[in-house]
Amino acid sequence: MTKKNLFLTPTSSVYECVQIAIDLKKNTTKKSSYKDYLSKFKGFELFLKESKIEDLPVKDFNANHASAYLFRIKTLKNKVGVPLSNMTKNNYIRFIRNVFNMLIKDLRVIENNPFEGVQKLHTTKIIPKCYNEHTKNLILEYLYANDRRLYFVCCFLYYGFIRPNELCHVQIGDINLKKRLLILPKHATKTNYERIVRISDPLMNIVLDMHLDLHPKKAYLFGKSLDTCVDKIPRADYISNRWASRREKMNIPSRHKLYHFKHTGIQDHSAAGISIAQISRQSGLTLEVLQEYLENKSFPAEEEFLHGAPWLGTMERRLSPTIRVDKLFKQFNTLSDTQKDLFLQRIAV
Repeated sequence: MTKKNLFLTPTSSVYECVQIAIDLKKNTTKKSSYKDYLSKFKGFELFLKESKIEDLPVKDFNANHASAYLFRIKTLKNKVGVPLSNMTKNNYIRFIRNVFNMLIKDLRVIENNPFEGVQKLHTTKIIPKCYNEHTKNLILEYLYANDRRLYFVCCFLYYGFIRPNELCHVQIGDINLKKRLLILPKHATKTNYERIVRISDPLMNIVLDMHLDLHPKKAYLFGKSLDTCVDKIPRADYISNRWASRREKMNIPSRHKLYHFKHTGIQDHSAAGISIAQISRQSGLTLEVLQEYLENKSFPAEEEFLHGAPWLGTMERRLSPTIRVDKLFKQFNTLSDTQKDLFLQRIAV
């Protein structure tokens, strides 16, 4: 980008105004999101130059110009000449609409957005893919025996509804076992907001198996080679590549992705009676998005999430002593006086 003039007016060029709006995104979005904005800006810049309107005052950029740019979006192709999907084209529409909203709200150089009334292109609804019971157990049993660390990763995806790349950023200091919380730092999340993940009974069992208390707070939960250590995973695709290698050895089709454990976890928690409200809090997904995963919604009590989560068969309910005693104590308090006496008599024998 060229040197920018921050003193903009309605007579400033549309190119300069959009350029500065993109630059403002640098400090408010994730690095990957900013790179995406830059990529789309280059496409808009090319449109302005081809149309010979890069010097057009921003106040004069109207609906006709917007229609011309939208026509260009609809004809976009990828590097091998294949037309972009409507979903990708909608991302371009969303991008330019958001940028021009910044020209209204942040830079205050225009009053109306020429892209405001643009309708999104029709897209086929994508249904999140989930594993069936047989495939899920096949994978988990294999990983438990042959790649325990990747097995642990699957469990965090399943119970925490966490994305693999988010999991790579979690450090021991982000986990509070006393409060049963895992904090996803904002620089790790897709939304760029900090997220709190509750540690349910089954996930607590996994956490205790990992002996995290033996590691410093700066250690990554899944660092180099997926071990708990202070060295971060060097490549973002390390987990997916490791999964692909294991998947091939299991003779499982390539369409089965590691992150499907997140989708499967959402589905199974719903089937276990966990409310969509609790699932929304845990996943960070809106109720609208969750409706793509689930068919109904109810709002039971909050504690259900901790103790009502479904157990993976490979765990064999290997509860920690603390959780086991806590469950027995709660069950004991539900007994009648006669049943309590019989229970105490049996323990005394």
